[in-house]
Amino acid sequence: PVLSLSVSGTDGSLSWTSISSATAYRVHQDSVFIDEITTTSYDIVLEEGISTCFYVTAINDVGSESDPSNEECGVPQLPAPEAFSATINDTNVTLVWAAVDNASGYIIYRDNTEIWNGTALTLTDLGLNYNTTYIYNVVAFDLEETNGTESDPLSVTMPEELIAPVLSLSVSGTDGSLSWTSLSSATAYRVHQDSVFIDEITTISYDIVLEEGISTCFYVTAINDVGSESDLSNEECGVPQLPAPEAFSA
Repeated sequence: PVLSLSVSGTDGSLSWTSISSATAYRVHQDSVFIDEITTTSYDIVLEEGISTCFYVTAINDVGSESDPSNEECGVPQLPAPEAFSATINDTNVTLVWAAVDNASGYIIYRDNTEIWNGTALTLTDLGLNYNTTYIYNVVAFDLEETNGTESDPLSVTMPEELIAPVLSLSVSGTDGSLSWTSLSSATAYRVHQDSVFIDEITTISYDIVLEEGISTCFYVTAINDVGSESDLSNEECGVPQLPAPEAFSA
């Protein structure tokens, strides 16, 4: 018989030419006999990403068997990886996805351009531009390096760049009052005293008691909702005036 094979998803459909003297046909999968039928077609479920080959033989009513037909092979396309997601950290994007059975590896595309090819289930894309949207896709490939179904596009928008706040400090007695410029992309600010982090707040002012006669210096940084932190603000220092000596007498 002359054999043909069509593959749709994981469904394989075999068909072959009818032989007038044949009473049945024997179907072989990967050189192993799997069935004997009287029709000239055969449907079978295939495994994604695995090459499966077939041939058939014809038999007659006295037990004679023909030579094998031509061999036909098919590889069902691998499905798209599931659970494709992204996490942003400053200008970096970490992508993760679920494993696909029978995949030999994966390809990551950014804006329709391949940026990575490997066997891991995660990738960190470094040094991206602020305030820019990127579109990612992931696809699995099989042992024959045939690409499977591409994932749905994953849209990732990078945050705005955080500039350093501008800090000012006023001192009245031992009361220090810090204030700084507001940044639209900031979700909080970190206050540092003498290079040591002391507090994280969402307002743009901070009051603190200072020690008389001691120079104390401050700077602030801004942070956003993906963990980015700005450069340091300008540093401002203050020295509360010493009080007058007490018990002054003659």
